[in-house]
Amino acid sequence: MGRYDQVLDAPLHPYTVALGEAIPVPDLERERARTSVISTRSEITESTPAITVGCPYAPRCPLVEPHCREVAPTLQEKYDGHFVSCHVAMRQAPSDVHAPL
Repeated sequence: MGRYDQVLDAPLHPYTVALGEAIPVPDLERERARTSVISTRSEITESTPAITVGCPYAPRCPLVEPHCREVAPTLQEKYDGHFVSCHVAMRQAPSDVHAPL
């Protein structure tokens, strides 16, 4: 959560990164050459029980850690006016933040 330029230019949450990567590039050559930083593959199936503890994104997050499956993250301010609800993102140094999409 934050100003649109903060959220889009320096996404903190893995799901926000995946959403940005889903935006098609109007140049077909560049679109074909693009690689994803975040996997959107999901471990969720019809038989997967509803998540009642931990992070709701844990079953499909490429950055998941055991702590994520046990404790739901709270919304916290990472930078001035830029909030995130992710245990891993809160620990990342500014240089670890994903590059602009």
